[in-house]
Amino acid sequence: MDVKQDSFTSNDGGQTMKILDVLPTPNPNAVKIVVGASLTPPGEVLAASDNPDNPLFLALSERDSIVDVMLQGSSITVVFDPDIAQDGREELHWVGNQLRMLEESDILSHGKDQTVLEDPTLLLIQEVLEVEILPYLESHGGSVRIIGRDGNEILLRYLGACGGCPASLGGTLNAIEGLIQEEIDPDLRIRLV
Repeated sequence: MDVKQDSFTSNDGGQTMKILDVLPTPNPNAVKIVVGASLTPPGEVLAASDNPDNPLFLALSERDSIVDVMLQGSSITVVFDPDIAQDGREELHWVGNQLRMLEESDILSHGKDQTVLEDPTLLLIQEVLEVEILPYLESHGGSVRIIGRDGNEILLRYLGACGGCPASLGGTLNAIEGLIQEEIDPDLRIRLV
């Protein structure tokens, strides 16, 4: 998707969303939109799949070309279906209009990551991910979430720009698995769900 920083302008009136920048991600079908408000507490990621009642996710789900949305800090990562989203400027203009119609308080008051890890091994893995992996993924508009465990398989799901990114299925996945094997248990394997 061709990303231009001037694809849409921000609305400074009232408490509506102010768009500061639009950045490319390593996933050619995703963009990271930087806004003038912190949408999540530090370190927290909200995914559309976990928060379907969030007004932002509801508004953006109206567009068939949008396949995933993730909030993290002051950024919104939007992933587009390349078979549907042919005109990047048109898609970004539509997203910008949706953002400007929402009030920051609507987005802030809805949704929270409901994942609760009780397995001691999963808690250790989460700590390793938070220190070694998440800062890198989040800087590119993506993230990864632990879904659970099936024996020696750790079930992970990519969020934001990581979903569908060619690098996430090869190098990134191998790096995560290698780090977990080195830091926690050499018998653990990663399975994406």
